[in-house]
Parts: sequence; structure tokens; C-alpha cells
Amino acid sequence: MDSLQLRKRIRFAKGLSLKLSKRSLGAILVSIFLLLSLFVQPSKATDYSCQYSPQKLTEDPIWTTSSAKDLKFIVSWAFKDPENCIIGMYGNDEALGRTDFYWKYASSGRYNFPAVWNVTKSGEMTLVSAETEFPIPLLQSLPNRNLDGYGSDLMQEKQDYSVQTFIKTRQDSRFSSTIVDGKYGLASLWGNWFSKNQGIFPDQCRPISPQNDMTKLNAKVSWKILNPGPKPTVEISIQEDSNCIFLVHAGPLARSLGLNTFDSSKQKSLAERPFWSGEAPPYFNQILSKPNQLVQVAIGDFTRKALGYGGEDSDTDIVETLPSEILSHSDSVIRDGQSVKVATTIDLTNISSASSKVVTVYSGFYWWYSKNSSYTSAGWRINYSGDSWTARYSSGGSLPGGVFMGYTARAVKIPIVDLLNSAAEKAAAEKAALDKAAADKAALDKAAADKASAEKAVLRKVAADKASAELADLIAQQNAIAAKVVQGKKTTVTCLKGKASKTVTAVKPVCPAGYKKK
Repeated sequence: MDSLQLRKRIRFAKGLSLKLSKRSLGAILVSIFLLLSLFVQPSKATDYSCQYSPQKLTEDPIWTTSSAKDLKFIVSWAFKDPENCIIGMYGNDEALGRTDFYWKYASSGRYNFPAVWNVTKSGEMTLVSAETEFPIPLLQSLPNRNLDGYGSDLMQEKQDYSVQTFIKTRQDSRFSSTIVDGKYGLASLWGNWFSKNQGIFPDQCRPISPQNDMTKLNAKVSWKILNPGPKPTVEISIQEDSNCIFLVHAGPLARSLGLNTFDSSKQKSLAERPFWSGEAPPYFNQILSKPNQLVQVAIGDFTRKALGYGGEDSDTDIVETLPSEILSHSDSVIRDGQSVKVATTIDLTNISSASSKVVTVYSGFYWWYSKNSSYTSAGWRINYSGDSWTARYSSGGSLPGGVFMGYTARAVKIPIVDLLNSAAEKAAAEKAALDKAAADKAALDKAAADKASAEKAVLRKVAADKASAELADLIAQQNAIAAKVVQGKKTTVTCLKGKASKTVTAVKPVCPAGYKKK
């Protein structure tokens, strides 16, 4: 086949592509160029040595990025290629020399990102990869999205970025080609970027595969007060074994603005939602204007445990009522091994230390999990060092399939008195309270003893008065009896008249006339 005939076939294929869908175009181009490859003869004897096509280990590519604060990505496909059939990529001057890495929603049509393609070999294993960088202004424009009334711009299932290329291989007596392609979403890009800015990007994440579609994060949450006072700092620590928490952020404690026409959610606030299912303007305006506000803090117990499948508690807390007193605060986050720790400094300068209320800190944690993972006996590992990267094949690895984002919200409730008072102040207050209670008890005991003593004195006086009255009555009775006895008793007197004497015995003896009582 001469070059004129080849150009005619290519022009025919390009003209035909204008009438077909993108999906059909790819299939037809592959068919046409496979046909063309039959007429392209190898130039070396080694080109005849490959008898079997390379085996692609997973259909979907693996997306890898470093923890640096940029959006450089490696998208890669792994092959088992024991005969080294993969030669490389098609050149720009060849029929299949086109590698696409594009965003289909660019205002001027399809925007192609610049990408560097590589083929890396290790024994019988081959990695085909492309390196590209996404523009940061794209993510900074997110508050302008999600305004179409459908709320679907940021869905993580929506894959807006496509990449594809043809890999050049040799087989039998001809050259052949293998097409590889993949997709990525805007929501995942934002998650990676913001995770890098927070500095908690998980390099050693081992995404779990939830059972029965239950995306539940089995994590332990703890908290402690680092320095109490008018502006206390609280540390919230969350630990989970997969090491896949990549982002901490809770949306505003505010109701939906109603931007999503078909939103039927019964959630009370935007803080309960992950960013991809919420409303972009209030989410990202807050993120860009308040980069040091990662959690939500308010006075009152306004959350409760959400119910999961079968009515049992799920692993997330929901907002039951919107709080009226939202507190100013400043937050930071670090990764400490398998724990992610959030420190929030709260402004309580206008809050009374005598308040019996609680402060609720509402935190949102994003984490990776895998769906339909594909496991092989070996896997490629891509590692970044600064701005450069290396690919290494290791045995016994795995190649996860689709990786998705999960969201869990947790609330901790802390008494205001604990936040405002230090340990020494609380100990002194507790001692003063105990001393006051003891003094109050002693006073009450003394008053009770005095009252009992007074009551006893009264009782004694009453008893004494009663006894005195009874004694006087008895004496009077005895005197009366004695008087009566004396009144009825005969006595004898002696009466004298000169030398003569007489005795007279009677009750009231009287001497005879002329006699005198002796």
C-alpha cells in the first residue's frame, strides 16, 4: 500500500467520524487501523518473536498522585507481557499516533491536557502510564458550579475527564495495537487537592470493600481539652485501620438554599452532606474564604445518632435542630500514624462559666473505599520523590478497581464549665464546693442540735411544772386529810381549881366553870 492510499483511508475514517458518536468512533478507528496494520511489515527479525498478545490485568487504570500540593497525576495500566510484545507508543507521524487526555466540558469544545507517556518494564510485567497536571483555577471556580438546578455537577460517579491511547505491539508477522482508556471525576480531583492542602493525604491507604453496599467507616473517635480557658483548644482524634481518611471538613450549619430543584433530602443542614451531594456555592465559598474552619462549633445539644439499616445506629451523627449560637473558632488538622487529629480553638470570651450548657463540635471525615476490586498476584507501585516519580513492580500486590469517597459526621459534646476552667481551677472550685457543703452541713447540724436542745428544755420545764403542780396538789390533799384527822380526834386536858384538879376528855375539851386549864 503506498502513502497516497493510506492518506485516503485516513481521510475517509476522519470524515466518517463526524457522523458517529464518540463510542462508535473509537471502535471503528480501531478496526480501520488494525486493517491498515496488516499491510505494515516489521523491519526486524525480533518483530516476529511475539506469539501471544499482552494480558491487561485490569480494564480500568490506576490513578496515582503525590502528596505535594499540586495536581500531578499518573494514570497507568498494568500488563503481563512475558514476550515483551509491547514496543511503546505510536509516533505522531503514524496512523495511531494520537494520545488523548481531555476534559469534555471546556467552553471551546474538548480541551486536551498535556501528558507525558511512558512504558516501564520489569521482567515479564509492563506498565503503560501517562503523567499530566490539572489546573488549580479549575477547582477554585467550584462556587460557580451546581447552579443548573439539578445538583449533579459534582457527583463522584460523573466522570468528566477521559484518557486514551493506542499501544504499539508486535504479533506474528505484523504490528498490532491495543487501546487503553480511563475516566476520572471532578469530585475526586477536588478531594485529592484539598487533602494535599490539609497535609493529611494518605500515602498508605488500604481501601476497604464494604459489604451489602454499606459504606460504613469503623472508626474510634476520642477527644480531650488541651488548654481550657476563655479560648480553649479541643483535640478530636479519629482512628481507623484502613488509614484512608483523606479530608476533614464539615459544611455550614445552615439549611439548603434550594439550588437543587429535585432535591428531596430531609437533612436539616448542609454539614450533614458530603460536598459532592450538596450545593457548591455555600460549600466552596466557605472553604475558600475560611480555610482554617474545618469543623462546625455551636452551643447546645443539637445532634443525634442516625438510624442505619434495620433501625440500628449508623456510624454518623445528624443535625436534629439548627443551633442558634454558632461559635467562632480556628482549626488545624494533622495525620499522626493511623490517626487524624483535629485541633479547634473556640472563642468563649462572652460565655458565662456558670453555664450548664454544652458545646457541640461537629466534624466531617472523608475516606476512600473500594468497589469491585480486582486482586492479582502482583502489582505496580508508583512513588513520588519531589516532582519526579518511579514505578516498581512487586509481587503479592493488588490492583483496586473503582475507588470512591465516603463521608462520616461525628459530634462530640463538652460541658462549657470544663472548657472554661483549668484542672487547678476545677479542683479549687470542687474543694470550695465541698468545703461549703461541709460548712452548710455543720450549720444545719448545729441548728438541728440547738433546736433539739431547746425542745428538750421546754419538755423538761413542762415536766417540772407538771411535777410541781402535782406535788402541790398532793400536799394540799394531805393537809386537808390531816386537818380532818386532827378535827375529829379527842384530847385530854387537866383543869385546876385551887388544889383540886379534874381531867376532861373530849374532841374539844373545855374545863368546867371555875377551873382553869393546866
